Amino acid sequence: MLLTDDRDEETVDLEPNYDGQETQPTVLPAAYPNLLVNGTSGIAVGMATNMIPHNLVEVVDAARHLIAHPDATLDDLMEFVPGPDLPTGGQLLGMTEVRTAYETGRGIVRMRATAEVGALARGKSHITVTELPYGVGAERVIAKVKEMVTGKKLQGISDGKDLTDRQRGTPLVVEVKAGFPPPAAPGEHRPLAQVRGASRGDRGAGGAQGARPSSWRGEGGIGPRCLSLRGMWAEWACTGCTACVQPGAWESV
Repeated sequence: MLLTDDRDEETVDLEPNYDGQETQPTVLPAAYPNLLVNGTSGIAVGMATNMIPHNLVEVVDAARHLIAHPDATLDDLMEFVPGPDLPTGGQLLGMTEVRTAYETGRGIVRMRATAEVGALARGKSHITVTELPYGVGAERVIAKVKEMVTGKKLQGISDGKDLTDRQRGTPLVVEVKAGFPPPAAPGEHRPLAQVRGASRGDRGAGGAQGARPSSWRGEGGIGPRCLSLRGMWAEWACTGCTACVQPGAWESV
């Protein structure tokens, strides 16, 4: 409901749909920056977008700060949102590329699985992956491990199991044969080197309609374009200004 509240009060403009038979809102009157919170991925002719999720509370706090301080810089906003919020856990590999993606609207967020080593009976050991990088499926990891074992590209592995469920989360267990020492750094073990992810930060989005307060210093124009993290917040805020003003005009008629 927070994406469509008061839509019947002409909070946003309508336009014809693809065949001209119906009308559709030009933009949803979202009460919070949904694209930043939930992330999205899409592709069209000559353009694409791929946004990684962020923490709801952090994003809203940064949005409130930008509304109160329109000249806030990216560094100011990153005090509230220091980085992505990965729903499947995992580890971010460095923040330099993250900041580049935030500043330019393009970049790569590199991630790695979180794993731990334990002992099994008969001298065996196990490597248990407890968190996966965002966008990497458990079935893909197990299939890759088994493929490497079958192709004899990987030695010392007896089995790989996907134990994912609601109670246990995302445990992937790779069993290491007796006589093969477990790795000191499980994240660097060869099968787990495959358990890495890279999410491109292509922030393509449509520009907001309506009047833009001059103090926003937004990134200008209507239509698809690449936006910085600050630009995403500014566009949402400009849309919010329009959505707040138009109901007043509707009620005065």
